[in-house]
Amino acid sequence: MRLGDQCARSVITFGGIVVLAAMFGILVFLTLSAAPLFVGAKVVAIGPSASLTLGGEPAFLRLINGADRALIITTEAELVEARLTDGHVARRIGLIDEGSATSIAFEPGRWRATIGTDDGRVHTVVVDEQWFSLPETAAALLPSMQSGDIVLLDDEAVRQRISSAARVNRTLSPFSSVEMLPSGARTLWEPTVERGAVFTIRHGDGAIVCIDSGGVGEQSRYIALVREDGSALFGTIRSTVRLDGGGRVERLVEHPIDLGEIDSLPRWFFVFSDGTGVLALWENGKFLRFDARDLRSGVRRVEKGRVVPENETVTAASMALGGLTLIVGGSSGQASAWLVSERPDSTSADGRMLTQRWRDSVGDGAVRAISPGDRDRSVVFVGASGSVLIKHVTSLKRLAEFTIEGPAPRIASTTPSTNRVLWLKDDGSFESRELDPGYPSVSVASLFGKVHYEGYSDAQWVYQSTGDVQSEPKYSLIPLIFGTLKATVFAMFFAIPLGVLSAIYASEFMNRKVHRVVKPGIELMASLPSVVIGFVAAMVVAPFVRMWLPSIMVGMFVIPTIAILGGMIWQTLPPRWSRRFGSRTKLSIVLVILAVGLAASSLVGPAVQDWLFSPSRAERLVAAGSFETIPEGDARWSERRVASLTVGERAQLREQGVFFVDGRAVKPVESDISLPVVEGSIEKWLDGNFGGAWPGWFVVMMIPACIAVMGLHTVLVAKRWTGVLERKSRAVAASLEVARFVSSVGAIVACAGVFAWGLSAAGFDPRESIFGQFTPRNTLIVGLVMGFAIIPIIFTISEDALASVPKSLRSASLGSGATPWQTAIRVVLPVAGSGIFSACMIGLGRAVGETMIVLMATGNTPEMSWNMFSGFRTLAANIAVELPEAPKGGTHYRVLFVCGLILFLMTLVINTTAEFVRQHFRKKSAAL
Repeated sequence: MRLGDQCARSVITFGGIVVLAAMFGILVFLTLSAAPLFVGAKVVAIGPSASLTLGGEPAFLRLINGADRALIITTEAELVEARLTDGHVARRIGLIDEGSATSIAFEPGRWRATIGTDDGRVHTVVVDEQWFSLPETAAALLPSMQSGDIVLLDDEAVRQRISSAARVNRTLSPFSSVEMLPSGARTLWEPTVERGAVFTIRHGDGAIVCIDSGGVGEQSRYIALVREDGSALFGTIRSTVRLDGGGRVERLVEHPIDLGEIDSLPRWFFVFSDGTGVLALWENGKFLRFDARDLRSGVRRVEKGRVVPENETVTAASMALGGLTLIVGGSSGQASAWLVSERPDSTSADGRMLTQRWRDSVGDGAVRAISPGDRDRSVVFVGASGSVLIKHVTSLKRLAEFTIEGPAPRIASTTPSTNRVLWLKDDGSFESRELDPGYPSVSVASLFGKVHYEGYSDAQWVYQSTGDVQSEPKYSLIPLIFGTLKATVFAMFFAIPLGVLSAIYASEFMNRKVHRVVKPGIELMASLPSVVIGFVAAMVVAPFVRMWLPSIMVGMFVIPTIAILGGMIWQTLPPRWSRRFGSRTKLSIVLVILAVGLAASSLVGPAVQDWLFSPSRAERLVAAGSFETIPEGDARWSERRVASLTVGERAQLREQGVFFVDGRAVKPVESDISLPVVEGSIEKWLDGNFGGAWPGWFVVMMIPACIAVMGLHTVLVAKRWTGVLERKSRAVAASLEVARFVSSVGAIVACAGVFAWGLSAAGFDPRESIFGQFTPRNTLIVGLVMGFAIIPIIFTISEDALASVPKSLRSASLGSGATPWQTAIRVVLPVAGSGIFSACMIGLGRAVGETMIVLMATGNTPEMSWNMFSGFRTLAANIAVELPEAPKGGTHYRVLFVCGLILFLMTLVINTTAEFVRQHFRKKSAAL
């Protein structure tokens, strides 16, 4: 026997150690997988340095991924292809055929150059480069070459033979060349220069001194420019395909811009890529913003201001990738990012404002150049003191920063993958460094902090893992954590009361024969697969809830009320009658009471919906077209913008007689027209189409009102009421209890109405918090179905904890004159409290990690709202949905591991807390 005990102890100890080791291994694995996200770029190696003769000032610089080549556009509109190993210039290509370039704009990510000339023309050019290794059959057609030699393929016949031998399914351009690498391989280089349309600007005179271009596709593109005489314009380029297959036809539509009275021409002139506006920027830091969203009324000046303090000047400016964020560098070495967003505090004519996203230091000297990245929001800042900073605009991560010795850098750039940085110096030399960029788009601030994204009015938590190269990465995990907590809260709201109360009833009051059937049946519920429960929730429960939503909401109050009332009526029966009924009869009576409650809910629900959620007469008059426009000078709405009104503000205005139809403020007019009969609809009320805040608050305040009435009754009435009942007979006391319960229900309804009136009068609307727009798969569905999945766990563990309480305690309590209910609540429940708490915490851990039910029963949208009729996305569901599509080792892949790490820590904390609490209460009750 002793040997068996020792073996069992050893096996159990070893198993526990293995479990702990496995947990620790999982924690280490998740941590190591997520840790690289929070490491900045590293300098791997110092690249070559050499002199480079450009023949002009560099305007834009681009590095080629995986190659020692750089493409440079000079201010003379010349494309220079240079080799980084020794600075050898392979070729020079003129980008325009007529005129002299006076301004050049460049779109990062698209490599589209828009060139303005001295004769008032605009040239569009797309520059790119392709390269691949030549096979031996094609290399044999070339003359003998040594390492580092470059052969230009300027002979058309040679290009055709090489194209055929290399199986290139296109014609090589006259700018192609072949380079002999140190390995002996020959690489074909082909810079492609696609010249687009040339537009002659009709508006204004003189050279084009500022120009910019942008767009989200080939169909709609925009330009903005300023000419030498001070005239400015915003232009839209429409591209159409010719029906005869002769290519595309581009047409420029000019929209003049009035700059007003200005002392000098702007230094920079930017157009937003979505075509919503134009921004003029001066070196002194002042700017003018123009709105171009409604071109029928022209391009309007809507805002003016500064982007740097009064004592600073702007020394560099550029648009980041995407063409919506302005990057500004100042004379003090500070850089900042700006974007236009809808702001309620805006004083501009269009309700928008140029808002600063962030401000950071580059170095001691002025910011000399800004170079946006081609594939992500990384930006290279060059300081006059030789400092170089690579920073991600969205995540705010400082990827790399170093100081360059010798002459100050003039311009810098990185490869599209940010694995190399190159800078050109004032003396014509260049240097480069190899980088390990890490994961630029993710940082602690972007994962857990609010970020002001493009298109948003202010800083928010947003998760959106999909998008093109031009869009900003949005990896905030707060919406996922919020969704996990939201699902857990609503599930536990249903599961804990039902699970714990059913465990108390099963342990203390249920007949043992019935108990032997009920408990295994409830435990069997835990064996249902989550995917089956989720499928039933999505295909059966969600449509049912939508169809019977009013009855379900009413039933949450009606069914408990009828059940309690039925129990009190049972107490009025003489004891000799109640003893005649067996357990099966009593169970049948309970089922009948439940059926009565369900029937009453289904009948009362539509009536309550018509009472609470029907449009008023004024709202029906407006819907029928019986209204008149309110003059614009009316103080109730003249300063408000209709689009920015919240649901609550619209409801308050409707109570004042102000309605909105097609953006116009109107008021109802009494008439003899026949008004349609409109049935109440809670879904339409949730959408904010009609109704005030009182009905919603009335429903919500039923629970607080119930708690308040019960609390007041306990403090003020309970003792006196007990004394009154003791002096009455059983039948009279039971009748008085029924009357007390009915009056309490009336008090609860009245109290809820008063609470709802107070909140409505204070201007609060539940449709802006716990209620909102209705979606078929919502939090209510998840709460009901996940609560159903958690109840077996809570019930089983709680019932076992209650059953383990010594019978001697029950006997002592009953022998002292306590009722069975008092014994259960005041004696058994406190002793079993640690086990019940553990049951709730284990159920909580089960809810936190639930995946399939949440995935199938909700809309799976990562939003942050306590609206019980909206969806959400949890950490577990996010991992299940996105992990199969995440490239291994990529940013998205590792962000999902962060989700897993957070989920692991949440469940670990919950279970550890439950165990500590259980042990604490177990020690306190050990003497019992």
